[in-house]
Amino acid sequence: MSLRAKLFLPLLVFSLLLVTYVQFAWLPKFRAFVIEQDERHQTAHLRSVAEGLVPLLLENQLANVYDNLDSLLENNPHWTGIELVDANGELLYPLDPLSKGPNDSGIVTLQQPVTYLDHTLGTLTVVINITGDLKAIADMQRYFMVALLLIVFAFILAIAIVLEWVVRRPLAQLSVASDRLAKGHFDAELPKPKQDEVGRLVESFALMRNAIQSYQADVGKEIENHKRTAEALYEEKERFSYHASHDALTGLINRREFEHRVGIAMDRARQDGSMHVLLYLDLDQFKVVNDTCGHVAGDELLRKLGPLLEQKIRGGDTLARLGGDEFGVLLEFCPPDKGVDIANQLREIIQDYRFAWEDNIFAIGASIGVVVITPESNSLASILSAADAACYAAKDRGRNRVHIYQVDDSELARRKGEMQWVSRVTK
Repeated sequence: MSLRAKLFLPLLVFSLLLVTYVQFAWLPKFRAFVIEQDERHQTAHLRSVAEGLVPLLLENQLANVYDNLDSLLENNPHWTGIELVDANGELLYPLDPLSKGPNDSGIVTLQQPVTYLDHTLGTLTVVINITGDLKAIADMQRYFMVALLLIVFAFILAIAIVLEWVVRRPLAQLSVASDRLAKGHFDAELPKPKQDEVGRLVESFALMRNAIQSYQADVGKEIENHKRTAEALYEEKERFSYHASHDALTGLINRREFEHRVGIAMDRARQDGSMHVLLYLDLDQFKVVNDTCGHVAGDELLRKLGPLLEQKIRGGDTLARLGGDEFGVLLEFCPPDKGVDIANQLREIIQDYRFAWEDNIFAIGASIGVVVITPESNSLASILSAADAACYAAKDRGRNRVHIYQVDDSELARRKGEMQWVSRVTK
């Protein structure tokens, strides 16, 4: 049930009860009161008539008595009959006794004794027709009920209008504002506060809305601060992770991350029988660049070689700087002949590259050792030691060439590379 109905229904019930009370309780009492007052008036009138007849009866002037009573009947049309008897009950007026007629609520019979000095001279009886008075009372009741209904309707309408503007509409606006506030909107119009309970409710709601808005703003700022802090921590973590796995000079994968990926490739080879190829690349003539132009030129050469070498490897392969002028390449899921082909392409692109520094132009080369990772590969140290040995063999046989590690190279690997690699492997 709406608030309007809840406010209007008690008024309607009260009005119906009021009308019912007036109709069935108050109006009958009013009707009886009016009839009683009318009887009192008629009785007083009859008493005065009886007093006027006393001297006439004492002097036995019956003709004058008849004239007075006839005049009374003529002047009081609602008097339907008058009867006068003497003290002995003999009829003096009229000549024939009155006919009482049927019992009718509209006919009233009044009697008044005619006395003189406590002596009864006779009794005066009057029959009065009050039908007209009853009709007038009924008309008055109808007019009163119509007026009462109009007054009650106007009262209900006035109260309803007052409640509509003073109570229901402000509460409806507060309800709309509350719904919008629940959805995060603070722009709903509030009713103007007045000096009453509803006005205090509006003021309290406005204070609550301002407090929520302020709290939401503070929470938003705090969330934004936490968000910025989290982003900063994430960026710091990313930077730390990047620097932990990348070479600071070239931006390539560093030795630690490279060895980790080689270890993963070895595990995968043992699990699914796949083959991978590891290339160990050492620049030739790099010392000439450092000795001639300094370490700054050498660092620049290393930075330029990174993008150059990435052109010849596949998208899923790994290129890393292992330290100094040494590079490593992990070719995952690559057969040996394909690995050798990529190694030769890397060697050729380095051989064809010309590094210019100030007035100097340098031609460099690369010695590349190739090791195949198979399910039978023993350990990371053995793989890296074999790659180092193969690279050493390439340098030993004239530089700028590719050498594939064979089992027969084990003595060379043990003599030239094992101790060097084992000391650098992170387990």
